[in-house]
Amino acid sequence: MKTILTSTALALALAPLAMQGAAAKELVISGYGGLWEQAVRTCFEAPYTALTGNTVAITMGAPNQWINQIKAAPGTPPIDLLMIPSSGAFDAIKSDIVEPIDTARVPNYAEVSQQFKDFTKGMGSVYVYGAMGLMYDSTVVTDAPKTWQEFVDGTIAGKWRASIPGLDYGSSGIASTVWMLAHVSGGDVDNADQGFEDIAKMQESGNLVFWNNANELLNQIGSGEADIGMYWDGRSWAFIDDDHADIRYVNPEPGSVAAMTWVQKVKGGDDSAWDLMNIVLSAEGQACYGNMMRYGMSNANVTYDPAVAPQITRMDSIVIPPFEQIAEKMPEWVDRWNREIH
Repeated sequence: MKTILTSTALALALAPLAMQGAAAKELVISGYGGLWEQAVRTCFEAPYTALTGNTVAITMGAPNQWINQIKAAPGTPPIDLLMIPSSGAFDAIKSDIVEPIDTARVPNYAEVSQQFKDFTKGMGSVYVYGAMGLMYDSTVVTDAPKTWQEFVDGTIAGKWRASIPGLDYGSSGIASTVWMLAHVSGGDVDNADQGFEDIAKMQESGNLVFWNNANELLNQIGSGEADIGMYWDGRSWAFIDDDHADIRYVNPEPGSVAAMTWVQKVKGGDDSAWDLMNIVLSAEGQACYGNMMRYGMSNANVTYDPAVAPQITRMDSIVIPPFEQIAEKMPEWVDRWNREIH
């Protein structure tokens, strides 16, 4: 903690010198809109701009789009820093478009929890993790499902109208639906039949809709189009705390799929991306982000606001999918989804 406070203070002290020494640039990162963008600009861009004089532009889209854009422009990538889900991060590594972390330029990497370092093997770093449990309207869903099987069965029986991530939400949505529903029934990456069958049965019941961007479920819950939906814990808590007292969130047994978002320096990207990465991995930046987004953070020294800490999903309440193997299965699963889920 002391080291990070010192490095941040030094960075801010040197900021005017850095700004005098070079023309301001616009660093391009991948990302999303809504609350995510607000948190990134408040917690990461503001100290980065104070340090370097540079600003940040966000290229919104999906991992496959970002990776294809980078591969199409070798040496002059249109994105300097990827902020990307695990499946996309592994695809970026396989595509040889990202660099190993330069620990001399990113000293805050030393404070990242070892379990995340073991997962990323230095080809970037996890900076945040979340869980996809169930957000629901307690005025309609009076007896929330305690297990994922109860969620499937209750939807088919018409106890509520449910919403789950659709194909357009990308690989993390498929991992959270197809893989998770197969996993709780004893399936795995090579046998995901039960996952597809559960989704098809829920859809055939007429009690299932899909959401395809991170804000869509909030509108569905608000309008009554859905009563319950698979959704990220942090975004759920932020919605609940925004004067939606009737909304609840639960992680059904045996746990909720974890989503880990990485930060990766793109080969050929501007070197000031290392400065932004260092801020993204700092305890101060992550505390700011975690308190705004209600997500667990990777820096072991993060201190959450007392009002937020109980909302952070514990590590023993998450299930980590085999993202590398899922990425290899994705073309097959997308084709099957298009044929079986309408």
